Amino acid sequence: MRVKPFYLHILPLILLGIIVSFPLQIHLLYQIPLSDMTRILSMLTPINFLCMFCLMISAMLIASLNRFIYIMAPTLIALVTVNNLIVAYYGQDFSIEQVIFSAALFTSIHLPLYKKEFRQLILTPELRWWLTPKRFEIKKEISVLAGSGEHNMNTVNVSQTGLLTVMEDDIPYKIDDIIKIKIDAIAPITLDARVVRKTNINDQVGMGLELVQNENFSSKYLPWFKETTAYIY
Repeated sequence: MRVKPFYLHILPLILLGIIVSFPLQIHLLYQIPLSDMTRILSMLTPINFLCMFCLMISAMLIASLNRFIYIMAPTLIALVTVNNLIVAYYGQDFSIEQVIFSAALFTSIHLPLYKKEFRQLILTPELRWWLTPKRFEIKKEISVLAGSGEHNMNTVNVSQTGLLTVMEDDIPYKIDDIIKIKIDAIAPITLDARVVRKTNINDQVGMGLELVQNENFSSKYLPWFKETTAYIY
């Protein structure tokens, strides 16, 4: 499925909702009109404001899949737990059972972040499949004009930024090699490409190429790609 996992959408929204809950609790507990926001905010403690600030930072980190969430998340959990314990010890509006339950619930909503599938997505941007450009099954002959001589191959599919190709013989190129290729078209297109993947496709040697976005890419490849894929659904 080419969509971002639902959990990574909903968690930032939950954290933003918790931020709103701080002044909202003051409004509900002390019957202060929402229009009197100055008075409501004056009743929040410094640790409340620190929690709200960290909640905002965490929401932003999760929304952007920033790896620093693995530093902020435990910090935020500890901070919210301390805030709740202070409320339980000094306040009279919530019982100790309620604040312990809320702290446990807050901790639990962060636990999926530590599952392997989500850790991989956050720590390895290349695995974020929903950001991968749409691919089209277009078969074209390609010649490699650099490296150890000329080699012929065929595309399996193409995207706006790259090509997946196959060839009969072994590939004499390594990952991250920059090669020059020529796409067979009415007006042949010469491009620079970086080798990003080597694999086997139907018993043939395959190679994933990421196109270097230079002048030829902009002026020749993109117009050809748009024209070629215009009627493919």
